[in-house]
Amino acid sequence: MIEEKRIRIISELWHVSESVIDNILALMEENKNTTEKIDESVRNGKLKLPIKTGKQKVRRTPIKGEGKPLSEMIIEDRR
Repeated sequence: MIEEKRIRIISELWHVSESVIDNILALMEENKNTTEKIDESVRNGKLKLPIKTGKQKVRRTPIKGEGKPLSEMIIEDRR
């Protein structure tokens, strides 16, 4: 499967001019350098990336019934 993909890519590249391939390789190298600079800045502590957590925020407002928080109603029922 991988060998078939490799052969297909090589056959497609025969139709592309050399200057286009050079430009693509230059862009890939530029992207690699940028990524390495960002990684280095993160390791040195100069840059802190935002961390997105998938957790939802916990609702901290009390549940109310009859004008009182539910926790007070439970405490009164236990008395």
